[in-house]
Amino acid sequence: MNFELCNTQAILERAPATFRARLATLPEVWTSPDEGPDIFSARDNLAHLVHGERTDWIPRARIILADSADHRC
Repeated sequence: MNFELCNTQAILERAPATFRARLATLPEVWTSPDEGPDIFSARDNLAHLVHGERTDWIPRARIILADSADHRC
């Protein structure tokens, strides 16, 4: 299979709905525990993944696939 950005984007854009479906019916005690500083809950991890998907992965993939010699962000 050859990599095509449009196909990758189709998969990545479905991640938020997938996580929402997996976590939505769990009791809050499982998704939002606060165990202290520097400890991330399932909700924190999910927010991090969704933010990265929306703001980082696709723009970064476009830079990498661009025809320029410099692929740094």
